[in-house]
Amino acid sequence: MASQVSKIVTEQDQQRIRDCVARMENTTSGEIVPMVVEQSDSYAAAKWRGVFILATAASLVFLLIWGPTRLWGGLGLLDLWAFPLVYLGSFALLTGLFELIPAFRRPWILTSEKNDAIAKATLTEFMTNGLGNTRDRTGIIIYISLMEKRVQIYADSGINTKVPQGTWEKPVQMIVSGIKERRFTDALIQALEYCGSVLAEHCPPRPDDTNELDDLIIK
Repeated sequence: MASQVSKIVTEQDQQRIRDCVARMENTTSGEIVPMVVEQSDSYAAAKWRGVFILATAASLVFLLIWGPTRLWGGLGLLDLWAFPLVYLGSFALLTGLFELIPAFRRPWILTSEKNDAIAKATLTEFMTNGLGNTRDRTGIIIYISLMEKRVQIYADSGINTKVPQGTWEKPVQMIVSGIKERRFTDALIQALEYCGSVLAEHCPPRPDDTNELDDLIIK
């Protein structure tokens, strides 16, 4: 389990979430799978973006401070190499720091990159974990990516053809608010109960229902 996830979702929290999913699934033929991940992508482009900008800035600051003092005494061969040497040194140092401490990448991640990563990861996990293979096509994943503070809910055709458009916006906002306000588990349970009530109305249980999927996935 990822360390950041384990800090936010303790063993006790996990059991509360599983119990809530089980209660909700007793009222519907839907299969609800909350999934919590530390982050949805390594964001390599953000790393190189940050390294390039910061290394360039450091080199320019060096040039502005050191350059004028050298002009008075004349420029030697070493002086001509000073700027590229500082740039390369800064680039190497920053590359190591960005690799060692992934949190440094966060300010350099574009919103579009987050959106693409979340959408791709949600669909991938939906298919990988069998949510598209339920008997009545009633699988629903609640994908939560903590670093990005993003949530996406993806429901199979057996659900989406029955519920109004925009149904999942409210539980998404519940969870996002919970992440920001440091009450993640309570917010997730509230969202699960909301989703459960929607599914109970549109996808009632069948007499021979079985639990087809995991009640919680943590990565």
